[in-house]
Amino acid sequence: MRYQKTLRQLLGAVALLSATPASAANHNTDILAMYSQETINMWGSESAVKAQMRVAFTGANQIFEDSGVDVQLSMIWPQKGIPPATDYQLYDPGVGNSRIHMDLMGTDYVMMVMPLTGGGGFATINGITNVLNPTWGFSGLILAHEYGHSCGASHDRGHSFTGNDGKLYNTAMLVNSVPGGTTIPRMSNRNQFYKGARLGDSFSDMATFMVPRIQAISGFRKLKPQNGPGDLLWSIKNRVTKKVISSYANSLNQGTPITQYDNFGVSSQTWRIVPGTLNNEVVFRSAGSFSKYLGMTSTGNGAGATVEPWSGPYGTFTRFYLETNVRGFTQLKNLNSDKVLYPSGPDNSAQLRQWQDFEQDLTQWSFDTVN
Repeated sequence: MRYQKTLRQLLGAVALLSATPASAANHNTDILAMYSQETINMWGSESAVKAQMRVAFTGANQIFEDSGVDVQLSMIWPQKGIPPATDYQLYDPGVGNSRIHMDLMGTDYVMMVMPLTGGGGFATINGITNVLNPTWGFSGLILAHEYGHSCGASHDRGHSFTGNDGKLYNTAMLVNSVPGGTTIPRMSNRNQFYKGARLGDSFSDMATFMVPRIQAISGFRKLKPQNGPGDLLWSIKNRVTKKVISSYANSLNQGTPITQYDNFGVSSQTWRIVPGTLNNEVVFRSAGSFSKYLGMTSTGNGAGATVEPWSGPYGTFTRFYLETNVRGFTQLKNLNSDKVLYPSGPDNSAQLRQWQDFEQDLTQWSFDTVN
């Protein structure tokens, strides 16, 4: 399934939100929860969407608890996002924005709520992302079902059975898969019973089958921000030169060039990235009680304008967004000029400049946590 829109995650600075109280589960999956503008339009407001998302998380966690599945899902930093341009940019967080934003938020998994053509949701087998369709409502059953796919399960891991009341029932992975059956809010578990019948067998036993993937997903993000986005330190490396963004001669004075240099892991080469509102991130360095922000020169609309430190995020020329290009690599674009950053040469001390997006490796960067 392809979504024909440009991927620009619109990150809102919102409070940390866990959808349910801590349960007895030994594993917790922190989910970066995003929703589209179409979803907001459908439900009337962002607060209404968040309330419905909490309902889905609470419902999914109740299903897992009742089914003996050892996991709790936590909704982290719910925010508006734009659907990805292509599947892999959301469904393969090893590339592009999804992985970076997971790192920024310190989450294990990504969820997007957006209208789909048919179906209540979508997830890849053994992935760490899913999509929920709000036109089907915000269902805990669907969230649990899609998370089950992420844990490696196909639909046949569900279980269909006839209860002692003579009726046909299906567990959550078989939702809408067996005609005439009623889907119950349970995952298959061969050690549990419902209406006098076993809820699984040696093959259809999600409570056992999901365990390895639950452990892998919930342990995906070992390093989590303690105080929210912006808590982590990053090095930003160019794909071609293998050099990192540095402040020249370790100076934070305005007008001092921002350059690239061999990575020595020093403070002049480490940055914080804080999600802003409406299409931007603030990239800055802390030095004692002072902070300096990456920004274009004050005449920074034109191609070739250089990057320098600023004492504050004074306008769009000090704000950037991370965008995945058509080749699946991440670029830094200035919000004011919509131009990409690149080093002006291959050597140490080459200045960072902006230019029209020419889709070359020099415009591509990798982001690594250094905490």
